Amino acid sequence: MALGKRKASNFSTPRRVRARKHEQEDPDSGDSSDAPSEKQISNLDSGEDSNVEDGDEEVVNYDSDADLPIIAPQSAAASLASVSFGDLAKAQKALGKTQRKEKRKAERAATPSASTKSTPSPFTTTAPAKKIAQSKADLQKRSSKHAPQEMSSKRPVSRKRDFGVSNKPTARDPRFDPLTGEVNETLIRKAYGFLKDYRASEIVDLKARVRKAKTEEERAELKRELLVLESKRKTEERKEHQQSVIDEHKRKEKELVAQGKKPYYLKQAELKKQVLVDRFKSMKKRDVDKAIMRKRKKVAGKEKKEMAQMERIDGNTRRGW
Repeated sequence: MALGKRKASNFSTPRRVRARKHEQEDPDSGDSSDAPSEKQISNLDSGEDSNVEDGDEEVVNYDSDADLPIIAPQSAAASLASVSFGDLAKAQKALGKTQRKEKRKAERAATPSASTKSTPSPFTTTAPAKKIAQSKADLQKRSSKHAPQEMSSKRPVSRKRDFGVSNKPTARDPRFDPLTGEVNETLIRKAYGFLKDYRASEIVDLKARVRKAKTEEERAELKRELLVLESKRKTEERKEHQQSVIDEHKRKEKELVAQGKKPYYLKQAELKKQVLVDRFKSMKKRDVDKAIMRKRKKVAGKEKKEMAQMERIDGNTRRGW
């Protein structure tokens, strides 16, 4: 279908031309040329296009698809280059929303529906308790038992720390286990009485090594060890003597109770006094004097310290400091 041609305008400004429908030719007419008629040319010259105002575009109407203008396809890169960043961001946001919706739908389809679950009893747990238990269960899920536990940052960390149960074996002495009952010191002393003989032989050996020591450092080290062993021996003897006094008192009280008298329970101060009296009875006169002198020196030193703390010079300085 041919379009009408127009003459070249005498003005330099371009003019917009409306595509016009081609008038159907009379089938009887024998003029089959595509040239426009004189009437069409005169209409163009007479200014039929004056109806079109300056700056306005007229709509082009086509009768069929053959009249549409052919537009060349653009490449994908050129089409994306013409899109602004704002449009791209909006498209990406819309795509993310659709993906999240599809994921949520898939999760809902995977989980059992509320109708299949049994109705909880109102006497079991409340809704907040269930929510807290569910959140704790979600936090305790780990990829493996060796992975660190994940904690939510939306709730404060509890002060209680649970480090788990250690698989390390712990040492346990059945002699001091509470499952074995109360400790019987008398029975233990009899069972481990051989240690007394072993300690005595070790003291004799150390005394011999002290005499044979060549250097002062070695002699001082051996004397220190000998002093520790002798101190342990004296402590054991003092405990044995105190226990013997208690046993003797209990034996006498049992005899008096058998005679119908009331029992008398020994106090700690009276026990110390009896132990001290029995100790001095078994000692020689010279040893008793030495013990008394040591006791006097100890008491005097203690009193001096107490007096130094009580006396003050100028209200601030303490004597002896």
